[in-house]
Amino acid sequence: MNTVVAFPSFDFPATSEIIDLSKLYLSPLNPRQNHDAESIELLAESLVSCGLMQNLGGVKDEEGKVAIVFGGRRLAALQIAVRQRADLGQVPVMIAPDEETALLWGVAENVAREDMSPHQEITAYGRMREKGASVTEIASAFAVTEQHVYRRLKLASLHPLVLEALRETKINLSQAEAFTISDDETKIADALQHAINHRTSAETIRRWLADESVTHTNRKARFVGIDAYEAAGGKITKDLFGEEIYLNDAVLLGELFAAKLEAAAKEQESEWAWVEVCEESSFRSWENGYTQIMGTQVELSDEQGSRLEELRETEDRSEAEEAELDALIALRRQRIYSPAERALAGVVALVDWQGNLSLDGPYVRPQDAEQALEAGFIRHLSAATEAKAKPKSQFSAAVKDDLKAIKLHAFQSALCANPKLAVSIIAFSLSGAAGGQGLLGMRIEPPKNVPSDAEGLAVNPVLVGDRQRPFMADDLKLTFAEFCQKPESEIIEALVAGAVRTIHTNFGLSGGRIGTEFYDSITKAMDVDTRSIWTPTKAAFWGRMPASYIDEQFALLTGYGMATKEFSAFSNQKKGGKAETMERLFTDAAYRAALNLSADQEEAIAAWMPEEDA
Repeated sequence: MNTVVAFPSFDFPATSEIIDLSKLYLSPLNPRQNHDAESIELLAESLVSCGLMQNLGGVKDEEGKVAIVFGGRRLAALQIAVRQRADLGQVPVMIAPDEETALLWGVAENVAREDMSPHQEITAYGRMREKGASVTEIASAFAVTEQHVYRRLKLASLHPLVLEALRETKINLSQAEAFTISDDETKIADALQHAINHRTSAETIRRWLADESVTHTNRKARFVGIDAYEAAGGKITKDLFGEEIYLNDAVLLGELFAAKLEAAAKEQESEWAWVEVCEESSFRSWENGYTQIMGTQVELSDEQGSRLEELRETEDRSEAEEAELDALIALRRQRIYSPAERALAGVVALVDWQGNLSLDGPYVRPQDAEQALEAGFIRHLSAATEAKAKPKSQFSAAVKDDLKAIKLHAFQSALCANPKLAVSIIAFSLSGAAGGQGLLGMRIEPPKNVPSDAEGLAVNPVLVGDRQRPFMADDLKLTFAEFCQKPESEIIEALVAGAVRTIHTNFGLSGGRIGTEFYDSITKAMDVDTRSIWTPTKAAFWGRMPASYIDEQFALLTGYGMATKEFSAFSNQKKGGKAETMERLFTDAAYRAALNLSADQEEAIAAWMPEEDA
């Protein structure tokens, strides 16, 4: 079914030119990079018979060639058809004034023709966002909801290996989403290969990636460096049969990473109005309502411009001349920012997949967007509107995933302790009375119900006892005969435990509100208390949260405001010290007594659970 496009109107000047076919190539901005060879052959035959009935569209590059952003299939067919009709070598092309306009053209024309694959959506949405389009504009262009755009944009920062596997349909979208919880390149590569070879489920991928060990290819390990990690007291283990190095203290690595990134960010403070730190591999500006400013493109001097043209026209360039040409093109692509822009905008310091420091931006914050618009630094205020609906998340994807597993573990444990209710849910689901979708995953492989770091969690062995089972029993008949000899109570217990292990959060219902309301009603009926089985510790929770979040929770739980000496003493600690103090607040009664907490505050700490943002 073709997508109906409701593309926003843009008043950009465009020109039509006749361009030699040899100067046309498929732009990387074109959402569709691959075409079916047979359909291209048929289209080429049509062009030979009827000629070109519809223009192509593109943007000129630094060398005077044209990158085609829409009409990629026609371009591929023209390259075949021109062998029989030489006149097809002169092609009418709509020329966009800039890459931003070209990208919008490409999206509008390509989406109108046929539905895009998830990989094409991820790539196209990501490119549009990089060029300054808001989530609202992207959603309008593709005739999809903003929530759909948000979900795809979150996958734009996946490791290139995962995106390539998704493009080649070696993995599905659910499997790809599971890779968002890891920064470890080696683990990602291993899990991806296993998923491709064995059709591993998304839940299994998450459990695989959530293993506590960290290898030297982890981007945090690359950024910190093995020597610095060891100098800080970190221990390593080397693979005697391979080249892997395992860093045994993930918490220490995280602290060193955060400290080095903070120091790198401080070095930029004199250049911009503000500098923020992002501990993830990409900064989701659309979630934070930040708008990128484009600055002014560098203008080459007359001498540099003449030299650039001279080098372009030189057919047999030497290695030195190629390097000089690349340098001039790179210089021309640079943008400069005025003192006024720098006084309002800022950058985000992060570390990429290779462990390299990267400065993302520059951006203006939502509160400064109106001023930036008046000054002509940005084109629209849509980012500020998005920010109100989508506040900045303080919870990483991995932390959210673990909290979800902890809550599910508490739910399943409570259900195991209430076999009558469990049997009723099983019967209700299998009877068909709940509807065709049912309530149970009914897969022997359970969903993730244990966090990546189980410290602080009272693990129910009934819920994890079968994780070491073989793929298939060696002798099914014998195994079944032995199973039938068990007392009836044990068989019922096994039935209940096995069924409970298949239950997903919200019972796996895709109906949104329906599944949530039913799940919540069962949770309330059983009086599920997640804190009765889980305590937030430094390693499992506090050490993984931003320092600002830890400060907020300390003040909230203890009542010590920012002006108090107690808060100052806490806030002046390094992040690792803060995380350790928060663990003591939850586990050390003597420490709480020393803080002179009230009975209400003690109760609040005993019942406290993180309130995740969406």
